[in-house]
Amino acid sequence: MRKFLALVALLGAFSAFYGVAMGITQSRPKVVLAYSTVSQMGFVVAVIGERAERLLDQIAVGAMQLDAIDSVGHRDPGGVRAV
Repeated sequence: MRKFLALVALLGAFSAFYGVAMGITQSRPKVVLAYSTVSQMGFVVAVIGERAERLLDQIAVGAMQLDAIDSVGHRDPGGVRAV
């Protein structure tokens, strides 16, 4: 999983720098805007690739905490009975 996420981050970084390099060389505003969008999406993909494993760990810990809270909330009261 780590190798895949590293590859995603690397491809995102490449796309970001490619968009910047190509956008600088263009003179038409529409083309510059298109390469700017490519660059922004490259940054987004790079961050997702870098932070995805930490995010998955946080989701797992959160699920375990919710399970623990849920099990405490539904505990049998023992000898106490409603009349």
